[in-house]
Amino acid sequence: MITENEERIIFDHACVPEHVPAYVMSVSGAEPFLSSEYLTYVKEDHLTFVGYPLGQTSDKSRLQQALDMAVREWKPAQVAVIGAHAPSLPMKSFDHEEDDYYRITFANWSMPQKVRNMIHRAEHEVTVAEEKSLGEDHQWLIASFLDKNRISGAMRFVFEKIPHYVSSTATAEVFSARDRENRLVAFDVAELGARDYVFYMFNFRNPETHVPGVSDLLLYEIMKKASDLGKQHVNLGLGVNRGIRFFKKKWGGQAFLAYHYGLYGASSGRSSFMDALAGAVFR
Repeated sequence: MITENEERIIFDHACVPEHVPAYVMSVSGAEPFLSSEYLTYVKEDHLTFVGYPLGQTSDKSRLQQALDMAVREWKPAQVAVIGAHAPSLPMKSFDHEEDDYYRITFANWSMPQKVRNMIHRAEHEVTVAEEKSLGEDHQWLIASFLDKNRISGAMRFVFEKIPHYVSSTATAEVFSARDRENRLVAFDVAELGARDYVFYMFNFRNPETHVPGVSDLLLYEIMKKASDLGKQHVNLGLGVNRGIRFFKKKWGGQAFLAYHYGLYGASSGRSSFMDALAGAVFR
């Protein structure tokens, strides 16, 4: 486990959601460890290595050394790795993805007029409330998303754990948009547990209603919350696909951190937590 001093280091330098142990633990059940300024999560014979150092500039050789040390210590059958650089492991590679994290930095950002227009449009139809738990209507939206997109396996497991994550983590915040009949139109989950960052985690919309600009309005409320808390950045997550990149760039989000994901080792017939997370968290 991690010590109080290590918790302070993580709080001060976290820049990706996987740097928030309370989030990863609540979803995966894995145990966090900090070594050489790198976070690892261990569960049974699976090791998840977060290759973004806490407090130092990312360096390929230092990442490789820390990863090699973690593998020697834990001797896992399967290893999932994310980082700014692709590592080398003497294990079979089952999957590899590349992307970029996007963020907004308050010091050099102003709201684009198109975004402002969409926010004003949505404000006429919905109101947004901050909440600390997910109700039956939130869980219905999650279930509808899973069914509509035919998501199964490990990724479904991650999404189904969202209510547990929100209820068990004091730093998670729910932003809910409801219409005049108090119907839930959409909601976002944001993670507030880092010193400098707010993490834009999940976004769900009601398939039976359509309010133009509702996602913009929810992100705007998250941005206001981040500013009120004195955060410097909002991590918008990965680019994922053209539509999601368009939304993030429309807001002025810029790619700031390279993302390499790899899954290595024995084929166990089930994906690791990181394998699911790679495609689940950032919409």
